[in-house]
Amino acid sequence: KQGGNEKASDAGARGKAEAGNSPSAQPDYSVNPKPPYPQFARRMEVQGSVLLRVLVRADGSVAEVEIAKSSGSTLLDNTARQTVRDRWRFLPARQNGIPVDSWTEVPIQFLLTNS
Repeated sequence: KQGGNEKASDAGARGKAEAGNSPSAQPDYSVNPKPPYPQFARRMEVQGSVLLRVLVRADGSVAEVEIAKSSGSTLLDNTARQTVRDRWRFLPARQNGIPVDSWTEVPIQFLLTNS
């Protein structure tokens, strides 16, 4: 794995609604940057997936980010949380055509690759 390229990927990931029929915001993958792979984690060959629980405001901005399921690495978890909190935008949930605040879950994967 050494010398391989690294990826922090959300490919194929979709925000999932919290249990129930409440509306759910969706990440705007066309503009959201992938979290950077922390150098120390890459050197130590740490990989993992973190599931974030995100409170999205009606304007698509992030109000709050929680760790719903840890990757097992505080470094990866914090990198994912900070990137989503500070740099991501969402397509807000709508109720009766009106944008509303909502919770959604976002999976983020940190994978080392050889290609």
